[in-house]
Amino acid sequence: MARIIPEEGLSFEEAFGVKPAAPEAPALAPLEPYEPGLSAVDAGFAEDAFEPEKFFQVPEAGLSFEEAFGAQAKERGRLKAEEKEQSFLREVADIPLKLGSGVVQGVRFLSDFFGADNPVSTAMRGVENEIAELFSAQSKLDSMEVARIMREAEDKGILDQVIAGLRAVTVAPLDLVSQALGTSAPTIAAALLTTATGGAPALAATTTTAVGAIQGAGIAKSSIYDAVYDELKKDPNVTDEQARAAASEAQEYGGENLDSIVTAGV
Repeated sequence: MARIIPEEGLSFEEAFGVKPAAPEAPALAPLEPYEPGLSAVDAGFAEDAFEPEKFFQVPEAGLSFEEAFGAQAKERGRLKAEEKEQSFLREVADIPLKLGSGVVQGVRFLSDFFGADNPVSTAMRGVENEIAELFSAQSKLDSMEVARIMREAEDKGILDQVIAGLRAVTVAPLDLVSQALGTSAPTIAAALLTTATGGAPALAATTTTAVGAIQGAGIAKSSIYDAVYDELKKDPNVTDEQARAAASEAQEYGGENLDSIVTAGV
């Protein structure tokens, strides 16, 4: 039989009238589940194939969007990484640091009685911030969690706020107790000084009550100032100077928050 040479340029089908047989696809081996407990490398995957940070991390329950994905999330991640490198002794140092921070805060509250933005209070805030930088990563994480718990209860009833306070104590009991003792130092010192100088117990009690009332009013003024300032700073159209001026006005005795200040001092 003569051999037919197809014309140049024709396809196989045009030349011979049939389609060429498609090559058979190689058979695929069935997928076998890897043994439980193997690392990614032992299972045959790349070393970093399943590191969560390579993909995404599921945020903790109860966090706001900003806390889960914004600047606070980055700070949490940084602190958690730092925590792994710190020893237990580093956290032990938090107790005296918290105590010292509480003392400074207690003095500031006395000063806040005369205005939350006065020079002494401003200086005390600076000292508090410097001490706070020395806290361990775990202490800073605990503080963030305590703040989150208390913030959730802000617009709720008194019972919910009490429950939130108890939850906050369970997060960092030693830190909170140390801070509270430090904050009470001016009141305790006033009572001891009165007694040491020959004052009667009744006079010591009166002095303690007076100092406590001044501190209470100072705490209220400080809280009002911070709340107004923080809220206004969220508005990009409000300058820092305007926010401070509004916050200062809000905590003045002649302002609309006088009842809150007086109640806190009783």
